[in-house]
Amino acid sequence: MRDYLKYLLAIVSLCLIAPASLEVGVVDISFQTLVILVIGALFRPIESFLIVLGYILLGAIGLPIYSGYVGGHEKLLGVTAGFFLGFLIAAPVVGVVRNRFRKSFWSDSLVLVFTHGLLLVPGFIWLGVQLPNLDLLEVLWPLLPGLLIKSLVGAGIVFLLEKN
Repeated sequence: MRDYLKYLLAIVSLCLIAPASLEVGVVDISFQTLVILVIGALFRPIESFLIVLGYILLGAIGLPIYSGYVGGHEKLLGVTAGFFLGFLIAAPVVGVVRNRFRKSFWSDSLVLVFTHGLLLVPGFIWLGVQLPNLDLLEVLWPLLPGLLIKSLVGAGIVFLLEKN
């Protein structure tokens, strides 16, 4: 029963916390990556993949759970669609990479920074295909402070949850 509660809390966090965002341009700074990477750190890779897949599917059917509290399958085809693929890749990779290091706040911070970067790759590739005249560096720069802060906060959350 306890495992079911963990899964439920993960999905609820994705649906209620992850959509909060700050508009900074074409790509918002949202809590999606924070919640997804924390889930990746706390669950086995296949579990985190399935949780994130469930989140994506719930949003695709219209629940307003994506960044900015919107939903719909159109988001999976729009300019930010590549980030959804990044979510599916990054969540299990966090767990795999994290298991290769001694778990500490600082190593977890580095793993989360790395996987944030990994998550951006398909997102920016798709963004570049959809908007070929867009200066991707101009899109990236405003995202970096949020990426670093979310990585540190995520490592702190993982540290506190695993400590108890």
